Amino acid sequence: MSQPIAQPSLSLDDFPVFYEAIHKRPPFRWQTDLAAEVCQNGWPNWIDLPTASGKTAVIDIAVFALAYEAASNNLAKSKPNAARRIFFTVDRRLIVNQAFNHAKYLAQSLWDAIGKKSLKVEILVAIANALRSINGSQTTAPPLDCFELRGGIFRDDAWIRSITQPTLIATTVDQIGSRLLFRGYGVSDRNLPIHAALVGNDSLIILDEAHCSIPFGETIDRVKG
Repeated sequence: MSQPIAQPSLSLDDFPVFYEAIHKRPPFRWQTDLAAEVCQNGWPNWIDLPTASGKTAVIDIAVFALAYEAASNNLAKSKPNAARRIFFTVDRRLIVNQAFNHAKYLAQSLWDAIGKKSLKVEILVAIANALRSINGSQTTAPPLDCFELRGGIFRDDAWIRSITQPTLIATTVDQIGSRLLFRGYGVSDRNLPIHAALVGNDSLIILDEAHCSIPFGETIDRVKG
């Protein structure tokens, strides 16, 4: 029988430590400020940043916010802001691939932190255990799963296997949009409502290059509303 995972304590001051443990450099000020805002008040509707300002860090912020909310000292919040499924969405396959590599490295770093004694870093262990606690007492589950949904590659539907597993998905607009509207590309009729439910509930959809995907942004607003 698996043992419950101890829930660590986390504070807002831990985000820069977490970021530097992953990237070997401190975060920009806007990244730290956004992490604090997300943890305390939820995500803003828009994030307006210039090119090359480190926007992919929203992935790290989303993961930290989920762990922060699950930590023992923050469980009393009455209105959860974080989501188990994080969809980084952009209408360019190359950027999707880059985001997936970023997510994969983050997920592997968290897995290594609790699986390899030589790679133990206190903040990464704390984040990993907080994420694993979300999935119940499953000590064999990874802290974070990550997947890539785009055309031109083998489609892996393993991301739908659990409704409780923290998951990062890098995806194109057409892949997530079709699933949200019960029309998932290559998805069987039996699984259409499952994909729609997991995209539309307990999920965070981050739309990068939003000016290139205005119809999808409008669709999200209507579905949400």
